Amino acid sequence: MLRAVRILSFCGPIGLMAVGGAGAQTASLRVRIIDSTRTPGDGAEVSIPTLKRLDRTDSAGNVFIGSLPEGKIEIAVRHMNYFPERFFVEAKNLELVSVEVELSGRAAQLAGVDVSASRHPFFQGFDQRKARGIGTFITRDQIDDRHTTTTSDLFRSMPSVRLVRSGSGMGIRFPSSGIVRKGPSYCVPLIWVDGQATPGLEIDDILATDIHAIELYRGASTTPAQFVTNNSAQCGTVVIWTRRKDR
Repeated sequence: MLRAVRILSFCGPIGLMAVGGAGAQTASLRVRIIDSTRTPGDGAEVSIPTLKRLDRTDSAGNVFIGSLPEGKIEIAVRHMNYFPERFFVEAKNLELVSVEVELSGRAAQLAGVDVSASRHPFFQGFDQRKARGIGTFITRDQIDDRHTTTTSDLFRSMPSVRLVRSGSGMGIRFPSSGIVRKGPSYCVPLIWVDGQATPGLEIDDILATDIHAIELYRGASTTPAQFVTNNSAQCGTVVIWTRRKDR
């Protein structure tokens, strides 16, 4: 699928030199997020990983990031249901760089979920599955306590889970049950979102702040029947429930 990052050719002075010499000078960045229909990307996450800076776009798809050092800066963009993007800009002192980013949607979009009820379809079984103690469960309170937007951070101290670089974020892997000759082997679990299988989705493609709860099952024998599709649970399953305004 085509993915396009368009950088506008606008760069100009942003103000007078700050008192304190050249070392006090800074650059600024303005980013506008749109999709292929030029609809603004409201609430998209725009971050600068090396500086640990993170902002979200407004209702018009815009975000302004100031006080940037001079030099080449990597920008990461995430928005649910769109491919994550990474690109570089050249920041110069006392200049403003304007960037327009066009996001491409995933090939397999999630179908609509009826949220007229106070809870998700299937979600009513969460407490019962948690009480059985077969899988691993992460609640909304535990997610909020981590104070992160990066979902992979929730799994970093979890046993039998490996995080691997995938795209512009991290992917989750479980130990494979197959016989290997040298070292451990890992496979890709199937991720479900709000009761729907999402092949190809990686864990960091969804913001932690958009998640209400998570269930992890490390193999076919422990995965509940409603989360098995054509023996897809051989490696295990990650079940994600997103937040809703009524919860």
